[in-house]
Amino acid sequence: MSLSPATARREVDTWAADRVPAWSAAERDAVVAALLRVSSAVTPRLVADVPVTAEQEQAIYWTRTLQRLEDWLASAARRCRSAFGPGPDAAAGTRIGLRGATQAEIEAIQGIGPELARAIARFVGERPYLASLEELLEIDGIGPRLLEQLQRDAYLDQPHLQSVSPSLRAFAESPSIGSLLHALERSDCSLLFGDEAALQRRLAAAPAASVGRFLSFLGTIAEQAERTASVVDGAIASEAQRRLQRHARLRALLEAAAPASGATLVNSEYVAAVTEVAAGAARTLHLMMFLATAAAGDAGSPGSIELIRALEAAAARGLTVRVILDQDDRGEPYLSRYINRPVLERLRAAGIAVRLDQPQTLLHSKLLVADGRVAVLGSHNWTYAGLNETHELSIRLDSGPLAAEFDARFLAMWAALPAV
Repeated sequence: MSLSPATARREVDTWAADRVPAWSAAERDAVVAALLRVSSAVTPRLVADVPVTAEQEQAIYWTRTLQRLEDWLASAARRCRSAFGPGPDAAAGTRIGLRGATQAEIEAIQGIGPELARAIARFVGERPYLASLEELLEIDGIGPRLLEQLQRDAYLDQPHLQSVSPSLRAFAESPSIGSLLHALERSDCSLLFGDEAALQRRLAAAPAASVGRFLSFLGTIAEQAERTASVVDGAIASEAQRRLQRHARLRALLEAAAPASGATLVNSEYVAAVTEVAAGAARTLHLMMFLATAAAGDAGSPGSIELIRALEAAAARGLTVRVILDQDDRGEPYLSRYINRPVLERLRAAGIAVRLDQPQTLLHSKLLVADGRVAVLGSHNWTYAGLNETHELSIRLDSGPLAAEFDARFLAMWAALPAV
């Protein structure tokens, strides 16, 4: 199952209600088809035995599709706002502006060779308005580390607009499908799409001028999503098989293990439990964490800094402490590579080994294992919000066989990740 034509038609009819000139039936059919293509690319199929009604299923598919559309709208709006400013980045300092730089100047950036410098110059030249340097991640050969180098040494010297149409400014300030359609009908589209040449190629093949630009918008999103899906589909299938095998092993352990003792940890109870486990460890501490900060607490509210200090104290006692943190990919909204960076640097300064999960996957685990015999796992992130402001539930598990299984999974992931 996927988004149904009837659901797509209902949404398209809503979008078309106030269009001038009005969309014809053929034009609406074309938009429905484009929307279904987007939905097919961005919404994974629901598992057959998920207990939802047909109406709920359609609501899920539409919500996911709309989220992807809104992501693109937000990016386009940022691109617009960046072009409304007074001039190039005032804090540029000694950094080079990529638009005005020579190839030799771009090559001088650490890690950039002649071929990549040409690709960067061509990329920014073809896109008059880029929302941020992060869009350079679309270039083959530029990954998170090289992006960080570019952010230190370069900036986007945007060609700021002297005049802005009211419809375009309205979209930038309040991005939505309605404001996008209004702007597409009345504004220069190079600012919205970032690549006027590619847009014009699309418009030449558009079935109708009044909706051609909107169809181009939907086509762009669908192509991006399909490229991503083609890469991950095989990985998802193999990962599903691995999970089935892992669950079978875990079930066998549960059936064979003696009754385990432990405790549930609700909200801020987690901090005291983790610090106790860390203080009682004698050989190893292994942490796998999605988000971690070194936030201070206040009266009656523990901070994640207490957990970081527990790891540092264990390392100072001579324990082997290993930590795996998440770093999100270019398309992820969590910003974990930025949130986790200060903790990574602090732990490394304390002599603690830290590795980062592969950027194309999301490490959502929150697991601590002490000596391969005690495990703490659940929903708590090591952030002030995760320890104080949100409802979280974790468990301390005192069970040698189960904790050893979790520890084995940690070590397998650790071995597969490169050293930082």
